[in-house]
Amino acid sequence: MMRQTRGVTEQRVSMWSIPQIRSTSLMVFAGLLSFAVMLSALPVWAVHNGIDRGLAGTVMTVLLVTTVVTQLISAPLMRKFTLRSYMILGVALLGLPSIAYPWAVELWSLYIVSGLRGIGFGFLTVTAAVAVQRAAPVGRQGEAIGFYGLAGGLPMAVGAGIGAGLTLSGHFPIVVILAALPILGVLAAPGIEAHPVPQAEHDGLPLPTALRRLITPVITLFVATAAGGAVVTLVPLEITLSSHATIILIVFGAVGAVFRWRIGIYTDQHGHRGVPETLMVVGAIGMAVMAVGFTTLSTVVLIAGVIGVAIAYGALQSVSLDAAFARLPASQATVASATWNAFFDAGTGAGTAIFAALAATSLHASGAMVAGGVAFVLIAGLSLIGTLRRR
Repeated sequence: MMRQTRGVTEQRVSMWSIPQIRSTSLMVFAGLLSFAVMLSALPVWAVHNGIDRGLAGTVMTVLLVTTVVTQLISAPLMRKFTLRSYMILGVALLGLPSIAYPWAVELWSLYIVSGLRGIGFGFLTVTAAVAVQRAAPVGRQGEAIGFYGLAGGLPMAVGAGIGAGLTLSGHFPIVVILAALPILGVLAAPGIEAHPVPQAEHDGLPLPTALRRLITPVITLFVATAAGGAVVTLVPLEITLSSHATIILIVFGAVGAVFRWRIGIYTDQHGHRGVPETLMVVGAIGMAVMAVGFTTLSTVVLIAGVIGVAIAYGALQSVSLDAAFARLPASQATVASATWNAFFDAGTGAGTAIFAALAATSLHASGAMVAGGVAFVLIAGLSLIGTLRRR
């Protein structure tokens, strides 16, 4: 396929044909599958080994905490080593410790294994985002980020269901094998650049200034991923028929992955003007419809609502990452990536906890979803006000 750009005819290459994007996507796919299958499997495995139900969920909490801490400190650490070395370290720490899970039957041992995996997951996610951003063709950064999002979105769409199903049916060793898959990502590492990422010196912004520039995209991301945490938490708790809950979650994962992928092509062509705000309104409508679905326990209504939430959840991930990179100099890409990834995981964790707590009150699940919709509308309004002020 050819395109005309400023009087010059160029060959429009596919993202898959770019070695660094292809290698990064393969490593991210394996890493996110490892994360996703254990997301639902670990609590089940913990309870199976006699750990109290109230503590079973803390195993994944430890993983997420170490992930966020690693993401926050990764930017300065990346001054001395190459993207390739950090990608290898990430997949190794995510995959290798997984092999120990069958023997980790005490809470403390599960914490240790999960903590090590969280460090690997943190390095992988931050480095992968930077690798894709650096390899993106001129004028196609949104598309590259969307392609990268698809590589992470697909395993997240199916991994949790697979991990839970295999563990509940007594096949936890298969889950362990899937969780160890990132080790094979080392085979794709030669496609990643092997020299240090240039860091900000004289051309970089002071860190407080850089972080202020990232406030709008990362807060938008936080609300979107919190909404995602609400969906994956409340649907299995409220919909007692497991097949219906599974269908709703599959629709959520699939729609989110597709929009996370395709939105980048639109923003490359038309820019970001009005896109985040529109997506947040769509998300708010989706959460309102889901509130009705939880009240009536209608699977059809819940699917209609979850499509709206998934559109916002998936597309805002790519839009916010693209915006984060655009707001800082290229030499501070690691700061943008680290901050974005930290807010992604923090939003997911906060959404899971906050919405579950709200649903346990007199608000119930329907009231919790309405609260989430209000948050979407509020942030959309603040984002719009900020945009108008900048103009």
